[in-house]
Amino acid sequence: MPYIVTTARNWAGRIGRFTLTVDQGRADALVSFCRQGVRKTGPTTFAWEARDYVPDSNLRVLLVSNDPAFLGDR
Repeated sequence: MPYIVTTARNWAGRIGRFTLTVDQGRADALVSFCRQGVRKTGPTTFAWEARDYVPDSNLRVLLVSNDPAFLGDR
């Protein structure tokens, strides 16, 4: 799932403090997003923070589970 941050560049300068928190939903699911400095903040949550952030690409998060119901497939 993409998180679009590059097309909305109508702010006046850099984002002073940017925090992205991702909850993988359940402990047996896998989550991936390509950023350096990601911290695990809870049993299913991860956070990435940036200061003076200027997005150079959209953020993408990958969730993987072997349970089709978890991802909305039926």
